[in-house]
Amino acid sequence: KLAHLKGLKLFWNRIVRLPSFKGLRSLEVVEFHANLMQEMPEFGKHPQLTEIKMNKNEVSEIPNDFFDPARFPKLQNWAVDDNKLAKLPDGLGQLKTLQKLYLAGNKLPGLPASCWVLPKLELINLDANEIVELPENVGDLSETLVTFYVSKNKITKLPASLGKCTKLIRFGCKENPGLEKTGTNKEVLDKIDAIVHQPGKAAKFLV
Repeated sequence: KLAHLKGLKLFWNRIVRLPSFKGLRSLEVVEFHANLMQEMPEFGKHPQLTEIKMNKNEVSEIPNDFFDPARFPKLQNWAVDDNKLAKLPDGLGQLKTLQKLYLAGNKLPGLPASCWVLPKLELINLDANEIVELPENVGDLSETLVTFYVSKNKITKLPASLGKCTKLIRFGCKENPGLEKTGTNKEVLDKIDAIVHQPGKAAKFLV
């Protein structure tokens, strides 16, 4: 009966579990943030789905087959902030259409290597996680990355390749207690400062 449903919005409830979404092939937007869910609901193949918002739940694990590209060939926005994730599977890199990735407020030590080469990724929010180090190949996102937040982590060193991300408009790395703004770190921050404050950009630079 709901085969033609395009939007499913179930946020700000006390939902613990949702039934399977397999039959809802016309979905374009799914929002079940601000609930009490500990597990992902079962998805099928959703050729029109562009946005999943599941922030503010209690999810601790994402199954690898969740990222099967056949499920979400058009997914652009995945918001999973404020959950209990300590890792993400490598399958994340299969979401080639992903543009915005919200992961703040989890327990992540980093992202899978496959994530840093997603061809359309514009926004990454990793604030308030357990990140100690960023990979050097973050610069592989130089043609797409516009917003990058890594504040409130345990980062001590910034990769030089960050200076190649010339599309950046918003960047934040404050409240990383061990991140000294000297030497290579200062060089990288100076480059990013120059990039985000180019004329015509609505810059946001938080260090």
